[in-house]
Amino acid sequence: METPGEGDAEPDVPEVLPVDANWYFFLFVYYGIYLAWALIFVTKLFDLYRLNWWPTTLGGSVSYFVFWIVPLLVGLLLHAFELDGFGTRRHGAAKPGDRARSNYDWERKTTWVALALTPAQKTFLERQLATRMPKSYKRFLWFMGTFTLSLFALVLGQGFATIYLSTLPHSNLDGVVYVWTWILTVQCLNGISNWILQNKVRSRALVFVFRFYYFLVYHVFYRNLFARLRSPDQALYIQLLSSSWVIIWYPVSMSRTFHRFLRWAVGFEKDWDEYADNIGTMLYLRNLSENVTMAAFLGWLTILHYGPNKPLYPFFSFDSDTDPYNYRLTAIASLIIWATELVSSFLARGVIWYCYRLDVTNVSCSPLALGSYAHSGLH
Repeated sequence: METPGEGDAEPDVPEVLPVDANWYFFLFVYYGIYLAWALIFVTKLFDLYRLNWWPTTLGGSVSYFVFWIVPLLVGLLLHAFELDGFGTRRHGAAKPGDRARSNYDWERKTTWVALALTPAQKTFLERQLATRMPKSYKRFLWFMGTFTLSLFALVLGQGFATIYLSTLPHSNLDGVVYVWTWILTVQCLNGISNWILQNKVRSRALVFVFRFYYFLVYHVFYRNLFARLRSPDQALYIQLLSSSWVIIWYPVSMSRTFHRFLRWAVGFEKDWDEYADNIGTMLYLRNLSENVTMAAFLGWLTILHYGPNKPLYPFFSFDSDTDPYNYRLTAIASLIIWATELVSSFLARGVIWYCYRLDVTNVSCSPLALGSYAHSGLH
């Protein structure tokens, strides 16, 4: 007679894979690609003001490679000496129980990376392979697409500024066309990024961050336009149109009538409360980017005008005796524009509170602001 447990078969636990595909795939594909794009992004940011982030003795190519490979090598060393916290998962024994099963599941997620298929297998197993690709990797690819769009926005901004500089002088109408063409361009890129982050990546925090980023990109090049205008009237016309848009558009777009129109026209699915919160968040991010970029503009305007790099930035030197649009006038006009933006923001928030009883600041600063999706673009 068997004692209890003698005839019980041990659970069939699959053998832990000998190849740690997860870690190396994450290091070289996830983090490696992200780091490469991030370095390009940083380079373009410095390039806006004709600056380099790398040491002159090394040069750009060598510095780029060094700053890319060193973090990967650090990751490899941490993993080799099991200082990264993945050692128990990588070397976990295949014993009965939850821990062995979780080890196997963790190891199994990216085993498709190590598959070496013939062309015939790839042809007939395409559908099966699609199901083996981790959802996290798909989201990562979509995120990298959004990251590419954000870098493209920066390059486009430089292109707009270059074209505007190469065709001076401009009329008041030219300045308005320049600004609103740039607004529409950023709005389209932001709309595409929002759709990807909401529907493919599904990261609410990233939606919030990327919206703020596109507002910053828009206003950075908008501020630099002030140093290239040749009369106060141009700045006045452009700013009056922009401020009027803020006061009118945000309260109108938040109305229930406009919300019903979106549901009828494009099949908008969000209820009005969530929609209104997102419009308020957009206004908050716009105001925040206005304040950040204007303070930064006045700072770099002063530093570049009085600093040692003045010869490299002729449009910030204001050395022409025949041009009345000098440093003093630029700074005063910028401060007036900043005050106009603060007033238009205050009025727009006041109208929203009066009509909808919605506090823009509280809604946007609430943790729930990161948890709501919206299909509206950058306005």
